[in-house]
Amino acid sequence: MRILIATILFGLASLLVACKSKAPEAFSTSTEAEALMQVAFPGWKKDALVVTQVTQPDTDASGVKQELPLWVQVTPAKVATLSADRALLIVAGTPSDAQGASQAGHSTPGNLGAYWFERREGRWYLAGSQPSFAWSGFFGDPGELTLTSLGNGQQALGVVNGSCWQGMCGRWLSLYALGAQRVDALLGSEEALMIESDASGATLGCPDLVAAKPGSQHRLSLEDYSTNYGCYSVSGTWQIQPGSSQPGSSQPGDLVISFTGKQTSAQVVPIQAPAAPASAPASEPLEAGEAPPSEEYLVQVQAVQARLIYRFKDGLYLHASGDNPAPGF
Repeated sequence: MRILIATILFGLASLLVACKSKAPEAFSTSTEAEALMQVAFPGWKKDALVVTQVTQPDTDASGVKQELPLWVQVTPAKVATLSADRALLIVAGTPSDAQGASQAGHSTPGNLGAYWFERREGRWYLAGSQPSFAWSGFFGDPGELTLTSLGNGQQALGVVNGSCWQGMCGRWLSLYALGAQRVDALLGSEEALMIESDASGATLGCPDLVAAKPGSQHRLSLEDYSTNYGCYSVSGTWQIQPGSSQPGSSQPGDLVISFTGKQTSAQVVPIQAPAAPASAPASEPLEAGEAPPSEEYLVQVQAVQARLIYRFKDGLYLHASGDNPAPGF
């Protein structure tokens, strides 16, 4: 009997110790981004440096794919309401060291992570995570984030980012499906679509040309215009087209990108020199052996207007119609 009582008392004592040692489950009473961050990252505070470790896809020298562990400084980005009892916190991460000091350069993408919450008895508890579902952007910034409906009751995240190199600037769109347990890329192997391209800073005389009326022609010297990059300024706006899927259908709407802008075409033609007035100053003398120029560029400004459509099939958006007029680089 004494052994039995001792066993029971020992069991009760062990249970009491276990209950005391188990920390209460963290929760939030709202779905505001900052409140959810404190649940996903205990100790997180606004304007404080908080880092976590995530992974980034990489390929080693032998071609073997691997996941590299990296530290990122995390900040709340977006909150998506998936249902009455499920919410999703999107977190942006800037590559850093373990102490939170930024390690980002021009070509360094930012990280995007996902943290799901479920509501139980009026409280929001962490229910799952995908700490690194995408790397995109520059200088450690993943880009501009937009929540949008796919038209079938499901939500998506649009990510637009861009930068400039040697006077050429571009912006790209990525799209992700926000599921109840996973975030998945919707553009497949293309990963990102170019939606803006501008060479105003790369081609001499280009800013004045893209400001001119479509259809106008301009004569420029071979030194005042370059065909190396061309001259263009094209930008697009994107949306999931309402009504492109049947009511009640599980088929998402079409991804539609509408482009506008200007571009130039140029050809070399004989110089058409205007008659100089009698009071015109004499031209600068040519160097010994130098022949006067005999050719110039005839540049025509053209309007750009196009529509690019991607249609959902087998879990991805695939090209359906139209050509992308934004020149890549």
